[in-house]
Amino acid sequence: MPKLSFSNLLRQEREAKGLSLKAIADQTKISTRFLKAIEEEKLQILPGGVFTTSFVQQYAQFLGVDEDVSITEFIRSTTEARTADIIKEEPLATKEYTLKAASWVAQYRFVFAGILAVLVLAFVSLFLWKYSRGNQESENVSIPQSEMLSSLDATASDAQVKTESSQQGLIPSAMASVTDLGIGQSEANADMELKIASVGLVWLSILADGNEWKGMLAPNQTKQIKASESIRITVGDAGAVALSFNGKYFPTIGQPGEVKHLVFTPEGPDPLL
Repeated sequence: MPKLSFSNLLRQEREAKGLSLKAIADQTKISTRFLKAIEEEKLQILPGGVFTTSFVQQYAQFLGVDEDVSITEFIRSTTEARTADIIKEEPLATKEYTLKAASWVAQYRFVFAGILAVLVLAFVSLFLWKYSRGNQESENVSIPQSEMLSSLDATASDAQVKTESSQQGLIPSAMASVTDLGIGQSEANADMELKIASVGLVWLSILADGNEWKGMLAPNQTKQIKASESIRITVGDAGAVALSFNGKYFPTIGQPGEVKHLVFTPEGPDPLL
C-alpha cells in the first residue's frame, strides 16, 4: 500500500476523529482557510516563513501526528513545487501580454496611420507657407527705392489736394452757419469777433478776457468768440481749422498735426498770420 502524503495523513486523521476544520480552528486559533490550505498543499496561501512551519506543526500536534522530519520535508517539497509552478506560469503570462499588445497595435494601426498622415500634412503645409512668405518678402524688398519714393510722393500729393479742396468747400459754409457756443463778451461790448471752423476733430484751448474754455470741436463745427481785450488760443491740429477774425478769413494757420498758439488783440491778430 503506498504511503500517504503528509497532507493526506493530516486530513485522514482529522476525519477519523470526526473533527471539522472549524472545530480545529476554534481550538488552535488557526483560521479554517489556512487549515484547508495545509490539507490541499497550498502553502502559498499561508503568511510564509516561520508562520507556515508553526501552523503545520500546531495542526499536526493537535491531531497527534508527531513527525518532525515529515513536517520539514512536507513544507520544503510543497514550497519548491509552488516555486516551479510560478516559473512555468511567468513565460505564459509574458506570452499572453505580448499577444495582447500585438492585437492592440493591429486594432489601432489605422488610427496611428491617420495621425501620422495628419502630422506629415501639417509639416508640409507649414513648410510651403513659410517658403511662399519668404518669396513675397523677397519681392517686396526688391522694389527699387526710386519707385517707392515716387509712389509715396504721389500719394502725399493726392492727400494734400483732397485736404485743401475739402477745406475750401467746407469751411466757408461752416463760417456762414456759425453757432455761438458761448464764450467772451456780449456783442455790445465786444471789439473782437473770432470764428474757428473745423474740418476734422480738433482740440482747442481758448482764453478770452480771462474766460477760459477747453474742449474738442467735431468736424464741420464752428466756435465763435467775442472779446474786448485779448483772445489767446491753442490749436491741437493747425491743419484742421480755419479762422475768421473781425470778418477777415484765414483759410489755414499751419501744417497738419502742428500745435499752434495764437494771440488776437483789437489791433489785429498775431503777426505770424
